[in-house]
Amino acid sequence: MARVLAGAFKLPWEQRKPLARAVFVPLLAVIGVSLIGEFDLIALPETLDWLWVVIYCVPAAWLAVYIHRFLLRDLSDAHTGAKSGNVKRVVLYGLLGLAFWALLIGATLFGTRDVPAENSPDIEESMAQMVQTVVILFVSAVISALIGGRLCLALPAIAVDADVRAAVHAARGNTLRLTVVFALLPIAMSLLIELLFRENAGFLDLTLLVVLGAIVMVVEVAALSLSYRELTQPAPLPTDPPA
Repeated sequence: MARVLAGAFKLPWEQRKPLARAVFVPLLAVIGVSLIGEFDLIALPETLDWLWVVIYCVPAAWLAVYIHRFLLRDLSDAHTGAKSGNVKRVVLYGLLGLAFWALLIGATLFGTRDVPAENSPDIEESMAQMVQTVVILFVSAVISALIGGRLCLALPAIAVDADVRAAVHAARGNTLRLTVVFALLPIAMSLLIELLFRENAGFLDLTLLVVLGAIVMVVEVAALSLSYRELTQPAPLPTDPPA
């Protein structure tokens, strides 16, 4: 696990020039869509706020597929443009990403469905209900994160046209470690960026926040790629002992 996490930071840095050339367009798309949403440049009705997740998912899936193919295949195969095969990968990747997001949102809604009103006259009852809600929310989030960790290797498998069932099978026995890569690492990185830049953030700060978020996404996808490679690559053949 430590090797995967270290490699997720080291490998993109070592390959930064060819990687930047391979993912430049989808990376700009991710940053552009994020800036539009961050500054509310396109107003949507409150009931359609979820639509921004769908819109963001398209360039995010596009970027992730390029990163996976760059790290798990080769540079010439990563930059495939809008060919039909690549569009299919991006669509499937995005749909699975949305399914993971829906799982997390569903867990959150389940945990907060009975949140008491702030002006409840019974303080003790309100506190007890709040503690219960927090516990349910935490358990629901952990379960959804573990499910995501168990199934997350399907994402790089889709990106490189590999066997999805074999990838999911390879995750067996490694769910906790993959949960760290798939869920805890993005949460920790997002919280760190939010703590550093969100308070009293102005235009430049929010722009930097979005750019850093896109760069962090590269690291997170790299971690998933390296996890996939480590768990699915065939074991080395045994060698004869020295004479």
